[in-house]
Amino acid sequence: MMNKAFLLLALPNTLAYAASAFADEKVQWSDVPAQGQKTITSHAGGGKIEEVEKDARK
Repeated sequence: MMNKAFLLLALPNTLAYAASAFADEKVQWSDVPAQGQKTITSHAGGGKIEEVEKDARK
C-alpha cells in the first residue's frame, strides 16, 4: 500500500520534470525572420499572437 502511495505521488512530478526537458524555446517576435512573421500573421486569422516558440526537436 505504501509503495502505491509513493508511486502516485512521485509519478506526476517525474512526468513534469521529463516534459520540461523537452520544452520548446520561446523566441522574441523581433527574432523571427520577416517571412516567418508574415506566415504566422496570415495563419493567425486576425487573432493576437501572444508568444512564439521554436520547436526544439531534431
